[in-house]
Order: sequence, then C-alpha cells, then structure tokens
Amino acid sequence: MRIYIAAKFSQRTFLRTLLPRLEKELFVITSSWITEDESDFHEMKSGDLYIVGRRDIVDIVCSDAVVQDTLEELIQGAGGGREWEAGYGAGLGKRYWRVGPARNPFHYSAARVYKSWEDVIDGKYEGV
Repeated sequence: MRIYIAAKFSQRTFLRTLLPRLEKELFVITSSWITEDESDFHEMKSGDLYIVGRRDIVDIVCSDAVVQDTLEELIQGAGGGREWEAGYGAGLGKRYWRVGPARNPFHYSAARVYKSWEDVIDGKYEGV
C-alpha cells in the first residue's frame, strides 16, 4: 500500500529513521518531502514554495492513504500544512489514518487510529 505521511516539517529527521521499518514489507512511502534535502521552507522564495507544494500534491495523488501525525500538534509554531494535506487526500477519496490524538472534528473521520508510530509498524490500530 502506498501512503503519504502528513506531519510537521520538523518531524522529517525522526520520520527518516522510521522509513526502513515502515517500508520493510509494509508500505511504499510517497512523501518525498521526508527524504529530499531541501532547506527550511520558511527560507524559500514563493516560486520554490510553489514547486514544493505541487510536488506534495502529486505525492498525495499517488498514494492510497494519507497518514496524519497529530502527535506533535501542540508544539508552539506548528504550521498547518499537514492539515491541508490530509484534507486534500480526503477530498480525493483517499483513506485517512491518524497517528496520535484527535485535535479537531475532522480527525475523528480516521478509518484507522494509531497511538504511536510503533503501533503503525506493529499493525496495532483502532477503527475499521
């Protein structure tokens, strides 16, 4: 199954450590933002941001499910890109899974809810 991971940009280093385990017989990760070496998007010019945004849209389109990480949402300065990505995926009819607690009404629509990334790897979830 191909999944797009919608998470905070600052989680990229952590997610990179999980990729080998997630990809080992489990998933194909379509989120190229995790592995590409790009500078902090706050330092990018608008043209570069457009390209990054379009790339992420293509990654979402190529996925079977969007997995949203809500574990770090209460950290100050958190952006909202992952909310947009999850909503876009839902609008396309992609499966929606959540890792972490529900923080808004839309989070309750997750077909699978994982308490942690370890639970994702172990296949332990609540839901359909």
